[in-house]
Amino acid sequence: MDSISCYYNKEIFEELNLEVPETWEEFLNICEATKKAGYESIALGAMDGFAVGWSFGNVLQSVAGTEGARKLCISEVKWTDESGIAGLTEFDKLVKNGYFDSLSATRGEFDALYAFLNGKSAMYFVDAWVLTDVYSNDMQSKLGTFALPSQVGEEAYATGGLGRTYAVPSGIEDTRGAEMWFEFTLSDEFAKMMAADETNNCIYASKAFFETESAAPPLQAAKEAISGAAGRNPSVFIKTETKNAYFQNLQGIVAGIVTPEEAAANIQEGQDKDLAASE
Repeated sequence: MDSISCYYNKEIFEELNLEVPETWEEFLNICEATKKAGYESIALGAMDGFAVGWSFGNVLQSVAGTEGARKLCISEVKWTDESGIAGLTEFDKLVKNGYFDSLSATRGEFDALYAFLNGKSAMYFVDAWVLTDVYSNDMQSKLGTFALPSQVGEEAYATGGLGRTYAVPSGIEDTRGAEMWFEFTLSDEFAKMMAADETNNCIYASKAFFETESAAPPLQAAKEAISGAAGRNPSVFIKTETKNAYFQNLQGIVAGIVTPEEAAANIQEGQDKDLAASE
């Protein structure tokens, strides 16, 4: 399962006397303070569409709330409606205020990751998979995480969805091996084994895994962030044409070549194609 939130460098926050934000205004103050101190406020590798989706999904969750984001993801409302425009506009403001590096549009996810791990960036919106690299770079004591504060009076939620899963080819006639594997991954034994592994970066969608405390505190925190409820990472829920337009236009906003209104119209055009194809 995904558990996408804002990871931050504790040393930078301590240097600048910054606290984990409880309001959107406090988050913006952190962005401004880190930028003025010469840090990249938020690491972003927008050349990879899914990575720019991590950042925007958290902004959308903050602006539109859980229900607003849900309705956009499942086509109950249009991207050109208020919630879609508001989310894209807020994201555009972060870009225009310089809280993402000017190179963000032309660099990939791993470039952004290493800017964060090397202490050049104060914050990074990413999933729990990043913990493997965190431990490899001995960053675990320097890492903190928080969910982006809500602008609609909700509790702050990390965004989630089904991050990745196993697949069984449709032509397989004897599925006993696959069935045994799935039963094993749902078992207490598997949960204990993976929870004891400090380098594990996966949140398994099983009751047993959530009930077993993970040895790595950052992974345990990521689990707890989505144990009760979670926002939505749109990348997981939207269909193909919507997704293509979604990634391209978020990249366009970062590059400064489309407005929020134009992006909303383009994403909605993709959604309309998906809806027409499903009829």
